Order: sequence, then structure tokens, then C-alpha cells
Amino acid sequence: MDFEISVKTGDKRGAGTSANVSAILHCNGESSKETKLDNLFCNDFERGQTDVFKFGKQQFETVTSLELWRDDSGIGSNWYIDTITVKNLSTA
Repeated sequence: MDFEISVKTGDKRGAGTSANVSAILHCNGESSKETKLDNLFCNDFERGQTDVFKFGKQQFETVTSLELWRDDSGIGSNWYIDTITVKNLSTA
């Protein structure tokens, strides 16, 4: 199954980040590979912005949890997330 993750950064002063962000999808003991969330040539995770990332072929149909983290690279590595949505593109 293909999945899409939408991450909305909050609309507060200092909410955005220039840190590297990665994610892993989980479902009943199975996990995706660690994936860096990065849209080439885009400034991801800016204040008030929604960024969308694709997770290609996974062996599971549903996601039970999402592991998301950032490193402390770049200026302004703190980050305020408003919402995260995970969508199964095969059933959407």
C-alpha cells in the first residue's frame, strides 16, 4: 500500500524548523523503513505551512502509529506541529 503523510506546522512565532525530519510508520509489529521527510527544492516545515510526503509500497494496509523526529541541525531547530494526517492512497 502507498501512504501519504501531511504535516501542518503551527502558525505561531518560531513554529517552523530547518532541522532534518524523519518518520517510520508502524502496524502490528511491522514497520516501514526510516524515511527522511524532504521535498526537494522546497522549504519544508515553515510556519503555518502544510507539507505532504509519500511513503511508497508498504506491506500493511493500516497505520497504528507514527514515529516522527527531528535532529537539531540548522538554525531554529525547535518545531511546533499543529496536525499530522496519514492517508492510505490505495483506499482513499
